[in-house]
Amino acid sequence: MAGTPGDERQLDLVETLIGLEAARTDAWLRRDREALAALLDDDFVEINVLGRLSRRDVLDNLFPRLTLVRLDASNHQVIAAGHGTAVLTYACAETVRVDGREIAGDFHVAALWRRRPDGWRLALWQITPITGST
Repeated sequence: MAGTPGDERQLDLVETLIGLEAARTDAWLRRDREALAALLDDDFVEINVLGRLSRRDVLDNLFPRLTLVRLDASNHQVIAAGHGTAVLTYACAETVRVDGREIAGDFHVAALWRRRPDGWRLALWQITPITGST
């Protein structure tokens, strides 16, 4: 039985957002600031263990200090939020080094993506430790 057009659009959205998150991860792993910047919307905000960071904070202050060692994502879910926005949530096992200090654990991630005329851009990325994992 063939899926409905709505099912196919949802599957396309899921694949697109998972691909974009993989590109974000890849930019961190390769230390490619320009590739990361191209994915972030102008008013991007990241919330992590270090606090609430603007696009400029991430690119100019965090990026030089943080090395992503690994990020293994699973259990992806997408919520189409309407008006060209969608939220991707997933679980991940992540290891980073910040100023020489290693942080590793299991986390929940929520990523809010916006469709712009030139493609999808990341507006909000929040990573929250799963209790007792770090």
